[in-house]
Amino acid sequence: MFAVIADDLSGAAEIAGQGLQFGISSEIKCEFAGTTEKELLVINTSSRALGKKKAYKRVKKAAEFLMSLNPEWIYKKTDSVLRGPVLAELSAIMKGSGLNRSLLLPANPGMGRTIVNGKYMVNDFELTETSFAQDPEHPCKSADVLKLMGEFEGTRAGCLAENQLLPEQGVFIGEIKNEKSLQYWAGLMNDDVLPAGGVEFFTRILQKREHKFLDEPKQSNVEFGRTLFVCGSKHQNSRSAIEQARDNGAAISCMPIELISGAENRILKRWQNNIISRLEKSNKLILSVPEQISPSKNTALRIQSTFSRIIEQLLTEVKLDTLVIEGGETGQAITKNLKINNFYPKRLLAPGVVELSTQLTNPSAIIMKPGSYVWPESLWCFSKN
Repeated sequence: MFAVIADDLSGAAEIAGQGLQFGISSEIKCEFAGTTEKELLVINTSSRALGKKKAYKRVKKAAEFLMSLNPEWIYKKTDSVLRGPVLAELSAIMKGSGLNRSLLLPANPGMGRTIVNGKYMVNDFELTETSFAQDPEHPCKSADVLKLMGEFEGTRAGCLAENQLLPEQGVFIGEIKNEKSLQYWAGLMNDDVLPAGGVEFFTRILQKREHKFLDEPKQSNVEFGRTLFVCGSKHQNSRSAIEQARDNGAAISCMPIELISGAENRILKRWQNNIISRLEKSNKLILSVPEQISPSKNTALRIQSTFSRIIEQLLTEVKLDTLVIEGGETGQAITKNLKINNFYPKRLLAPGVVELSTQLTNPSAIIMKPGSYVWPESLWCFSKN
């Protein structure tokens, strides 16, 4: 068994889903307890929104739990644009596992995300010139990767140009421009280094460890049944996708803005009745958030809480085949409220978009998608007819 520690649910699902591409059985745990019979164990620490010290304690506890299971190796899945207390979490895993150094490759060049001369780039634009700069919970205020990673209690950190060797101690971000960069850094990995970063680096390490990539699964004529989409992301990709879906005749129910201001339960009940009515007429319904709300961390938390409440109540009255959740922290809020602690990947629909089974029968399946990722056509398909 080998293991991955992720800081949110969508990242955990992305890694577990990628394992499917190699025929690797996996399990996602949201509690640091028990064992697994799977080849890959992914721990979701739900730590991205925590302060550095709280994140350190939680992730160190996760690392110590994993070490008690004697994994062959551990990977730290970070946010691809370094949101959250990244350095604190890496420090915690090194402490908990006894490792002295870590190589961090968060960028995914296959998605246009690179690190050049210490700057994080998205499709050749500096990170601060993209919609990540307007993230209400984790706004990216710099393109400098060392500033993004932050500081933590004297932990040594640095940035390495391609073809440099890894120092004996500390956390180092590797410059990553393309596939060649991924292959170079993966070639440096051994048992005394904590590898960390995005899904593409994880994939190259699997290949280095002689896991065989399977043929791409066919996604045509995929049936999802009665499907409810929960779209809480404010990323521009998400907004654009919802507008396009609306133009194509999709059924959309927007969260009443009064609920974000803390309105009483009668407003929630009225929205619930609207959703049930819409679902009776359409097999697909999108739940969205108002465009006019001002982005802030408190607003994001209220949106997540409201989605959690509405989903819990809906499931007592409506049978869903598929619940689709966009955004890792929205997913965490909803699934925690539903008391789901274990997930098992069933199908990879697109990069980062993973269908999961749980102990619940309603819904029959949950699909997770990061907010900035592209919707697969097999799932995000709406017609005016």
